[in-house]
Amino acid sequence: MEAIEFETKVYNGAIKIPDFFKINLNETVKVIILKEEKAKETTDSDLLNKFNSLLEKTKSYSPKKCDFDIDLIANEVNNDIS
Repeated sequence: MEAIEFETKVYNGAIKIPDFFKINLNETVKVIILKEEKAKETTDSDLLNKFNSLLEKTKSYSPKKCDFDIDLIANEVNNDIS
């Protein structure tokens, strides 16, 4: 399998494949559509505040004893932001 990346517009539900890429294509192709959106504006302080609030909710967290799963908390922060 080979991946080809190019930008194009959709016209009446059809995606035009540039001639340059048609040379090596078979009759059947897989298409993955990525829709671009404007990025959400997130500041460093937003991330730190979210991280701290999740730390406080973590049962094993104590300011004196740092015994928590940083990867789990980081994933929760990423999920809440996106």
